[in-house]
Amino acid sequence: MSYSAKLTNGVLIVEDDPDSAFLLEHRLKKLDIPVLEVIATGEMAVARVYDLSPDLVLMDIQLQGDMDGIEAAKKITRQFDVPIIFLTAHSDRQTLDRAAVSGHYGYILKPVDSRQLDVSIQVALKQHHLEQELAISRAWFQETIYGIADMVITTDTDGIIDYVNPAGLEVLQRDRKDVFGRKLGELMSIKDKHAADISGQILEGAADSALYRRDEHYINVNDPTDIPVDLTVIPIITRRNLVGWVLFFHDITQRKQYEQDLVRARDDLNAYKTELQHLSDHLRSVQEKERGNISREIHDEIAQNLARIRMDIQNVKKKCEEEELQTLNNASELVDETIQSVRRIATELRPRILDDVGLIAAVQWQVNQSRARDELDIELSYEPEEFSLEHEMAVDIFRIVQESLHNVTKHADASTARIKLQQTDREVIVSIADNGNGFEKDALQSASSLGIVGMRERARRWNGNFSVSSSPGKGTRIDVAIPDLSHH
Repeated sequence: MSYSAKLTNGVLIVEDDPDSAFLLEHRLKKLDIPVLEVIATGEMAVARVYDLSPDLVLMDIQLQGDMDGIEAAKKITRQFDVPIIFLTAHSDRQTLDRAAVSGHYGYILKPVDSRQLDVSIQVALKQHHLEQELAISRAWFQETIYGIADMVITTDTDGIIDYVNPAGLEVLQRDRKDVFGRKLGELMSIKDKHAADISGQILEGAADSALYRRDEHYINVNDPTDIPVDLTVIPIITRRNLVGWVLFFHDITQRKQYEQDLVRARDDLNAYKTELQHLSDHLRSVQEKERGNISREIHDEIAQNLARIRMDIQNVKKKCEEEELQTLNNASELVDETIQSVRRIATELRPRILDDVGLIAAVQWQVNQSRARDELDIELSYEPEEFSLEHEMAVDIFRIVQESLHNVTKHADASTARIKLQQTDREVIVSIADNGNGFEKDALQSASSLGIVGMRERARRWNGNFSVSSSPGKGTRIDVAIPDLSHH
């Protein structure tokens, strides 16, 4: 067979018997194996391995000089990564025992048989290749684990520690020699989030699955303070046999602190939000009360005074000359218009019909006002005929309808609107829809949307749901659903 794919340089022969060396070189050439050189001493063998970098060394055990083949093999193994196969005519126990510690890859008995030579070289090259791959994998693993900031511990099947990375040694506050060969539970206690010690159960639980991962464990290393960790345990399985475990301990102390800070900040924010909501509710109640007071004062005092002025004008008209009559008529008409304006302003501030008759009558009045003033076609429906509500809830619902109609006439450029009110056993439902311009969702964040914010706050005051749906050219719809506690 051809070895060109397996050999980079060739084979070095170390043999002090010329006939044996010639025969061996001949057989290697027949196997298409390049021979770099044939040398006769152990000292020269060590030097030429350095110079030639052979893929394999065929070493005679019995060499002339101060260094036999076994000693030469030991030096080569310590200094160079080169596989060695021994050549020997002796198979006594003492020789084999000496050769066993030299790191060799097999024996070939003299006289050398071509088939044995072929098989031995193939096995040696394959074994050496696998060992190289294993060494690379081990180096990658060790360097990776070495550099991990988390504590990493490996154990055998009995839980005896055989590796701890530097981060782990720092956590355990121990030197490397103090941890190897000891059980995990001897160095630290492992607790679950309920503070129960589970040090002896961790590996048992991991044996039942390919991966054991648990959040929020705690470890303690002779310290009053527990360290919160996320724990991952990976069983190492070779040919379906469990050979050990790798344990990863990720310190989550900082994360726990962040979580606690976040909870405190959320609690503070919720408390602040609650205070703002209470203040908002209080200001709204004060505002409604002041509106009522101002409305009554305007209606009861200013409007009545204007009515007296109108009566006085009528009395004067009876006594004045003809040329002064037109002036008084104009004054009387102006007073009448002012009285109507005062009554309208007083009603808009706080419709007395809302306090005296109820929600439905107040909404009907508002709809009629909008129809007359804004020439808006409004469809109003409600069920039942009369609503039974807390007075302040009725005021908030009326203000939502009033603000919605104000937005329709001021911003929507709509020709029609639909208002629906319904009271069920569970909730009060209000919907206002128009066929106006509509708007993009982002417009809700603008300063002009404060009216919508006010409506949402009025619904929120009663634990209600408030939603706005709109799109350009397709109108706007407002839906409100407020739990009705008056029936419970």
